[in-house]
Amino acid sequence: MAMDVGAAFNEGSQSFGIIPLEISVDHLGSLSVQIKLGNVQRSAFSVEPGQFAAALPSMTIAGIDLKVIDAGALGAANALMG
Repeated sequence: MAMDVGAAFNEGSQSFGIIPLEISVDHLGSLSVQIKLGNVQRSAFSVEPGQFAAALPSMTIAGIDLKVIDAGALGAANALMG
């Protein structure tokens, strides 16, 4: 099993991205997710809960990309079910 995740914040464009979150399991498959948020203010990264809560309503989802690759998981699930 392997996992990788990256994140980036661009204060000028007020964007934040998780680029990508990848999980793979040998002989079963992999999952990759990229999430891009817009209108992210610097205060969203505050350790103070009140500042984070105030920044949250203005955030928007700018994009979500999901990629799933089967490398045996469906066959294994079918074998267990049937």
